[in-house]
Amino acid sequence: MCRIYSSNNNKLSISLGIAVTYWSIQHSCAAIIITYGLVDTLGFVCCFGHPVVTAIEWFPTKKGLVTGIVASGFALTPLFMNSVQTFFVNPSNLQPACDG
Repeated sequence: MCRIYSSNNNKLSISLGIAVTYWSIQHSCAAIIITYGLVDTLGFVCCFGHPVVTAIEWFPTKKGLVTGIVASGFALTPLFMNSVQTFFVNPSNLQPACDG
């Protein structure tokens, strides 16, 4: 039960970081660093432990292999999430202004 509760909080942290980035883009670069850089990354890092522990428990004789598979899954997440985040944050896919 504790693991599920913790995992849900981490998912909420990741989602909150992405959602608040929409607001912070309109204000300043420092706000973007705080919302996306800290909040989202904190949730992402906290989420990483649960799948690794579960995978190691399921495959105790192949710990290195399953840890590598889980790590590569986390590493490939930005490949797919980039399009999803662009859809929410910049749906028209506008380029930044010349002055930043």
